[in-house]
Amino acid sequence: MNFSAILNSNKNTRLELNVNTVLMADIKGSRKMDDLKRGRIQQQLYHSVNYLNKLFSGSLVADVVFSAGDEIQGMFSSVASAFLYYRALSHLLGSTTLHAGIGTGDWETRIPNGPSTVQDGTCYHKARAAINQAKKSRCYQLVIEDKDSFTQTVAAAYSTALSASRTKRQVDFARSVDLVFPLILEMPSISRRELDSSYYELYDCLQKLLEKEGCKYLPLAERAPDPVILEEVVSYKELESRMRGVTYQMESFGVGRRQSLDRLMAESAILVERNAAAFFVFGEIRGGEWGWR
Repeated sequence: MNFSAILNSNKNTRLELNVNTVLMADIKGSRKMDDLKRGRIQQQLYHSVNYLNKLFSGSLVADVVFSAGDEIQGMFSSVASAFLYYRALSHLLGSTTLHAGIGTGDWETRIPNGPSTVQDGTCYHKARAAINQAKKSRCYQLVIEDKDSFTQTVAAAYSTALSASRTKRQVDFARSVDLVFPLILEMPSISRRELDSSYYELYDCLQKLLEKEGCKYLPLAERAPDPVILEEVVSYKELESRMRGVTYQMESFGVGRRQSLDRLMAESAILVERNAAAFFVFGEIRGGEWGWR
């Protein structure tokens, strides 16, 4: 039984679908960065957003775009998808790079075919309040303003805290794993060719920037992403099974021996963090009922 079957079989389930949900995020301390570092981060952010908009096209209502300076914003069909987008972006940029807020509510000002920056409504106001709270918080990089804001923020923090505790070496490795096996909620609504094209552009950018920083855990450019679509996953066991062979693949990239990569994968809490992200997503879709049945 998959996600959809579980949801449809539960009459008490509050489906977290088609809910006006806005994500806002910006780079921490960008004004204090020197021009070189800020330029590198902005390049990563630009190419990452371009790629993730394709990867999450099945869940986006309005593409994520730059709104002011280093801030980005976009509208999603659910809190679950907005969270997964934030998670993916933080992996690509570095797990402690962003402040973010997610807000839900009415979408009163609708401009047909207009970008997210010209839309307005309660969902945008809540997202603004959430990101402002995240900037003040010492505990949460991501704050959610929804029906059960504190519970949702704490639940999401399980995944984000695991990512934030990684060393640079572990961050580099986790980024590489996420490039090959990204977590998304729904199938992209664009062609595979479009997705792969934006991925290769991102890869070229990362290769040029990260190799200067000593990052050696980038997958081969020819290895296009194989998204793990959580809507189709049956259990945590199945989710973990999708990671089988990942260290073997990394070894084939020439980045290290499989035994050392297995240790690095365990030390980086790759499987635990991905399960934590799925735990949050499933709880959101089920309206606070956590875990697979």
